[in-house]
Amino acid sequence: MRRRSSASLREIVGLVEPVPVGGGIEIQRATETSRTNCDMIAAWTAVAEAVYEMRSNNHKSNFNHVKRIFKENEALLAALMSRCPTFMIILAHILEDKFGFRVRNVSFTSAMTDWEEEESKRVGCSLATFLRNRKTGEHAVDAWRRNYVQLEELFTEVIGFEAFMLTLANNTLQDSVYGTVYRVSVGAFLSMTDAATDIYVISTCVNRAKPGRASEAFEHPQGGGNHTAYSNCSASRSIGRSRSNRGP
Repeated sequence: MRRRSSASLREIVGLVEPVPVGGGIEIQRATETSRTNCDMIAAWTAVAEAVYEMRSNNHKSNFNHVKRIFKENEALLAALMSRCPTFMIILAHILEDKFGFRVRNVSFTSAMTDWEEEESKRVGCSLATFLRNRKTGEHAVDAWRRNYVQLEELFTEVIGFEAFMLTLANNTLQDSVYGTVYRVSVGAFLSMTDAATDIYVISTCVNRAKPGRASEAFEHPQGGGNHTAYSNCSASRSIGRSRSNRGP
């Protein structure tokens, strides 16, 4: 009796897809999961672009725009809103990009589901400070994430949230003038301080090199350096006298 081949001719030429056997099922499932994750990340990125496009310097106006966009993408953002119900308030303050001098903390033991408007405002406004002190959006988001430990749940369990935040951070960093002005100001201050130090050192050396100043230093020795110079001068004079007394 003729034994059937494990793959038919139609499968070999590609007319039908072969049925995965054994471990192939897991591979196919992993591939499908990866495609689903990529699609979700792309959807989250699109939402971030839409949110950022409508941003303004007024957090109340931002909140209205965010509320409308989140309503349109309710199914996609359900996992986020169930874990952090006040995230729209956080996002409204992030979009405001308000200049902040310091990062205000929230209690480490508080849950995101218990955050009210004050906690949400602190978390949202702090991202602008991290962006001003970092050169890349990725580093700023990472610092923001580590400062508020509760946010770690969103980054690890909500697929697409990290891409969402990176899109907002990179766009804000690119368009914001605060970070550039801050870094340029610090650089200018350090340069001016360095120049002032150089001028002081040069002027001090020039004054000490003047003949009148040098004679004063020998006549009135003060401090370790001048005392050494005075002693050396006296020793030289003594040696000169002894040689003169001995003659040729």
